[in-house]
Amino acid sequence: MNFKERFGGSYQSLKTTVALCLGTVLVSVILLDCAHQPQWRGHLQADTVIYQKRACAFLESHSWGKIPDNEYQPGALWWVTLPAIIPLDCRNYEAYLTAFWLLNLLLLGALAALARKFGPPEAPWMLLVLALASGPILLYRFELTVSMMVMAAWLLWERRLWWSSSIMLGVATSTKVYPLVLLPLVVCKAYREEGIKAVIHTVTGFVFGLGVVLGVYLCAGGTLSAAYSALIFHKHKPIGVDGLMGGVIPLLEAILGMPVKMTPQNSIHGFAFDAFCLGPLLDWVWIPIYLGCFFLMIRRRPSGAVASVGAVFALLLAFLVMQKTYTPQYSWWVASLMPMIPADWLSKSRKTTLFMIALLALILGQVIYPLHYQELLDSFYNGHPMRSPVFWLNLFKNVLWLIALLIAVRPALSARISATHPEMQAATKKRFTKDL
Repeated sequence: MNFKERFGGSYQSLKTTVALCLGTVLVSVILLDCAHQPQWRGHLQADTVIYQKRACAFLESHSWGKIPDNEYQPGALWWVTLPAIIPLDCRNYEAYLTAFWLLNLLLLGALAALARKFGPPEAPWMLLVLALASGPILLYRFELTVSMMVMAAWLLWERRLWWSSSIMLGVATSTKVYPLVLLPLVVCKAYREEGIKAVIHTVTGFVFGLGVVLGVYLCAGGTLSAAYSALIFHKHKPIGVDGLMGGVIPLLEAILGMPVKMTPQNSIHGFAFDAFCLGPLLDWVWIPIYLGCFFLMIRRRPSGAVASVGAVFALLLAFLVMQKTYTPQYSWWVASLMPMIPADWLSKSRKTTLFMIALLALILGQVIYPLHYQELLDSFYNGHPMRSPVFWLNLFKNVLWLIALLIAVRPALSARISATHPEMQAATKKRFTKDL
C-alpha cells in the first residue's frame, strides 16, 4: 500500500496546502517585482514616505504630541511605526519600505490561510487572484492590516463570540473608520441570538477595543483633539476623481453647462460641486443606500443569514460605492471578503459572475491608478475630463462595482434563505457547524 492509498484525505490536504503556499509565494514575488517598477512606485510610495516620517518622529521624540498636521488615526499610527522598529536605522527609507512590504506579505499569507481553513474550497485561490489584480498598492498601504482584523472579527462573530468579535472590530475601527459601519449588523445578530445581554457585551467590547488603542495613544503623548482632527481631515476632502461621483458629477456638470472646478485639498486631487446647493449633502449620500441594504439584511430569516459574510460584503460595498472620496486601495475592503461568501448566500454561478466583475474592476483600477493616473488628472485640470478615454474607463470601473452591489444584495430581497437548493443546504449546515 503506497502513501496515497494509506493516508487518502490527508495526502490531498497536504497537496492543497503545498499548492497554496507556492501560489502565495508566486503572487508575492509578482507583487514585489511590480512594487519596484518606477511606473508603480512613483505614485504609490507617496504615502509610505509620510508613514516613515510619522514613525521616525515618534521613535525619536517618544511622543505623538510632537507630530504636526497628522491625518492618521491612532491604530494606523501604531501600525506604520512597527516597520520602523525592524531596521536599525528608522531613517533608512529603503529598509523601512522593505519591512513594510514584508509585513504586508505576511498578512496576505495569513488571510489566504484563514480563507483555506474557514472558507469554501475556492476561497484562498480567489483571494490570491484578487490580490494580484489589486496590484502592488496592497504593499504600500495598510489595507491588509484592517482587512485581517475585519476577517477575524467576522469569524468570531459568526461563532457567537460577541465580546472577542467586537473588541477586534473596535481595534480595526481605531485604524480605519469603515469597520464602524458593521457594528449595527453585529448588534442586530447578537440581539437575535441572545437578547439584550449579548448586545451589552457587543457594545462594551467594541468600546473597549477602540478605547485600548486610543488610551495607549494618549499615554504616548497623543491628544483627543489630534485624533479628532485626523477624522475631520478626511471629511474636508473634495470629491475625488477616482470614485463613482468623480465620473457622474462631471457628466451632470456638462449637461448643465458648468465647468469642472478642481479644488485639490488634503492630499486628494478633487473638485467642488455647488449646483443646487448639493455640495454639503454629498458627504451623506451613502447613508440611504447603506440603510436600505441594512434593513434588507436584517429582515432575512433565519437569523443566521445576518451573520453571513455575504451581508458584510454587501454592506461594506454599499458604504464604499457612494463615497465622495474613493481611493483605489479601498476596493480591497470588499475584495478580501468576496471569496468567503458561501453558497447559501450566492449560488456558484452568481458568485463566479461576482468574482469576474470584481476581478475586472480591480484590474481596471490598477490600469487607471497608478499606470494612467497622470492622464486622468491632466484631463480634469484642463477642464475637459470627458475627452480622455481614461475618464470613461474609470467610470466603467465604478459602474462594475455598482453592479457587484446589486448582485450581492439580491439574495436579501427574499424574506427567507433559498434553502431548497441542496447545494445551499449543505453549505449552510457546514458553515454553522464548523469549530473555530
